[in-house]
Amino acid sequence: MHILLSLTALFLVMVTISACTGRNEPAVQDQVATYAAQTLQAFQAEQTLSAIEAQATQMAANPTATAVPPTATTQPTEEPPQVDCNMAEFVKDLSLADGTTVSTGEAITKGWRLKNVGSCTWTTSYDLVFVEGKTMGAATRIGLTESVKPGETVDLYVLMEAPTTMGFYQGFWMLEDASGNRFGIGDDGEGPFWVKINVAPKVVYNFVDEYCKAEWSSSNTDTLPCPGTENDNQTGFVYRVNTPTRENGTYENEAAIFTSPDHISDGGEIVGVYPPFEVQDGDVFKAVIGCMNGFDKCNLRFELRYQIGDGTVKTLAYWYEVYEGKMNSVVVDLSDLAGEEVTFILRVRNHVTAAENVGMWIQPRIIR
Repeated sequence: MHILLSLTALFLVMVTISACTGRNEPAVQDQVATYAAQTLQAFQAEQTLSAIEAQATQMAANPTATAVPPTATTQPTEEPPQVDCNMAEFVKDLSLADGTTVSTGEAITKGWRLKNVGSCTWTTSYDLVFVEGKTMGAATRIGLTESVKPGETVDLYVLMEAPTTMGFYQGFWMLEDASGNRFGIGDDGEGPFWVKINVAPKVVYNFVDEYCKAEWSSSNTDTLPCPGTENDNQTGFVYRVNTPTRENGTYENEAAIFTSPDHISDGGEIVGVYPPFEVQDGDVFKAVIGCMNGFDKCNLRFELRYQIGDGTVKTLAYWYEVYEGKMNSVVVDLSDLAGEEVTFILRVRNHVTAAENVGMWIQPRIIR
């Protein structure tokens, strides 16, 4: 604005000078014109500079945001877990659960159910192989009889024979592919599966299982019913209990025969005569004996007797039992009777008193 005023004033001066000098003063007019032109140029330059400064100031005060396209974040791709070619999963035992008790020399069959959890098919070129422990008479390599695809199950069986010595035995097995690579169960597919048994003497005669094949009598009757009932106190009774209660109140997991003389006479007895049995060398009679739980006045004499043919009845062994909170194991070697057809007799007699006399034979048996 101040420049515009300066130009206006200059114009008036020029007019005045021109009027004063008239036509005879060209030099002065020229100077004035020159000055005016210079002033106009300065004004234009200043205007241009002011415009540039204003534009720069505006740009500085209001910066223009530059649009930047968003960058997509790349998510990591989860690859499916790699499955090994050969891996097995244990499903269940088909026979002989761990710790099963078998008799010495008994023929046994172990069975497993396995699942193929690998990525390769188990072909008939694969084998079930023994790796360590006890073979127990089994073949050490058995070929698969059918292919097993991933996700399928297969039942595998091995025929064995229990050792002739008592104790615990275990054998470990795995699978093997056509290239000889062994594999099994577990997270890494390298664990074996197994058979584990307890070998005990073979039971060749079980008096509990055969008790109703015996002829039972008592002091008051020549023939007792089998099984009898606990209420037959006048004549005596015999019956079987699969899970009897011991004198101390604990439960027994083996069956027992309860035998009771009559509860009348102090010398009363109950007798069971079993069918003849051929004894072999090494045979042993074993049982656990005691009184019926809760009968705290019990006082009995237990006897194992025998007869060969029509010969005299003889006593092999006898034991006295009173109610004292415990049971007693009895063992009788039968080797002296080897080769004979022997009739064994179980007898229980009242001793001192007839009250509450109920005797218990837990698993009486002959082992070989």
